[in-house]
Amino acid sequence: MSFLQQSLLWFLAAASIPIIIHLLNKRRHKTIKWAAMQFLLKATRESRGKKKLRHILILTCRALGLAALAFAAARPIVSGLLGWGNARVDVVVLLLDRSVSMEAKPGDGYDARRKVVVEKVRDTLKDLGGARLVLIDSASGQVQDVPSPDALTELSATGPTDTAADIPALATKAAEFLEETQGRSEVWIATDLQASNWKADDERWAAARATLTALPQKPSIRILGLTGSTASNASLRLISTKRNGDQLLLDLEVSRAEDARGVANFPLTVNLNGSRSTESLTISGQSLRFQKRITLPAGDLTAQILT
Repeated sequence: MSFLQQSLLWFLAAASIPIIIHLLNKRRHKTIKWAAMQFLLKATRESRGKKKLRHILILTCRALGLAALAFAAARPIVSGLLGWGNARVDVVVLLLDRSVSMEAKPGDGYDARRKVVVEKVRDTLKDLGGARLVLIDSASGQVQDVPSPDALTELSATGPTDTAADIPALATKAAEFLEETQGRSEVWIATDLQASNWKADDERWAAARATLTALPQKPSIRILGLTGSTASNASLRLISTKRNGDQLLLDLEVSRAEDARGVANFPLTVNLNGSRSTESLTISGQSLRFQKRITLPAGDLTAQILT
């Protein structure tokens, strides 16, 4: 079994809290023998076993309830508990959101959401044992077989992009693919649930749902949602441009959030006719203004600058 929030599994220890409280209460109430009350003790001795059983059941339910909350907060994905009692999965269709928002990080020193979910899917597929993996990514929209879970992280089709995602289109392609596929299948949607990419009101959702419902073996749908807080972001503003021959001089400004503190490093990527180059920017305050010189190739030019 794999979890999206493994650190929250430490809260499973909270299941011991009701037991600790019970033991402390037993120590607090001391037993004092009182001859005048012995006859009452004999009268209630017969029902004592039932009371103890009831208390044990209540204590067990409280402990299991806390353990279940911690388990759910850790966000288990497929396999394991979700697979108990189910037939073996033959085909897994992974719809991967490769939009630029998937490159957001939950904090400094953490990997991008896209990389995190790809690694989680890889680890989970190893537990499934032999399931066929089919990838449909948002950038290319192509249906491709992945030979093994380990190859998933090495594919260019799981790498970062600066594009937007069309999740309804991916769902439609998955439905069309499963119409021609035999066996028990599951559809995993890995996305950060951005409204512009999810398009909840799109009519293609209804068409995809109807296609999946009509299949002889209805597939399970699992949303691997990657929401939550992210690290402090930065914005890039173009102030002015100046061209001299084949040289383009850009006057740029990078701004951080008002509550940002300390020194931060941001990658500055230039995409020039498909050729990418990246350098690091170090910002100690709220903003940094600098100039970037680019050598232009002959002919048409398409360039993007990202931070």
